[in-house]
Amino acid sequence: MRKIGIVAASLLIGLSTLTGCTKCIKETTEPVKVKIVNEYYDPGTIRVAGYSDGRPIMKNKPAEYEITVEYDGVDYSFNSESVYRKYHGRVGEMIQGTLVTREYDDGTSKSRIVSIGGQNYGF
Repeated sequence: MRKIGIVAASLLIGLSTLTGCTKCIKETTEPVKVKIVNEYYDPGTIRVAGYSDGRPIMKNKPAEYEITVEYDGVDYSFNSESVYRKYHGRVGEMIQGTLVTREYDDGTSKSRIVSIGGQNYGF
């Protein structure tokens, strides 16, 4: 009986904390300057993971590409080969970025860098 009471109380507390969805009432897009703070590249590997009927089973770990930029003290990472190739070797430089700010009906707002160099990654 005690377990049922604990479950019921937990359920009531959980339901009371649900506030519903907020609605975006305004979205602003503006060009800003961002600083390239890091780059990362891992070429990936192909290795033999075992054998089946005398034939090798190959495992492929794909290459990883990442450029990290900073705007207003927050880091944003972009994991795209084309962005990496465009900005490779440019750590410390200021480049063009796109800042999207969304304002919600509950008075809150969220800002995010969504693109650098014309490569858009959404909000």
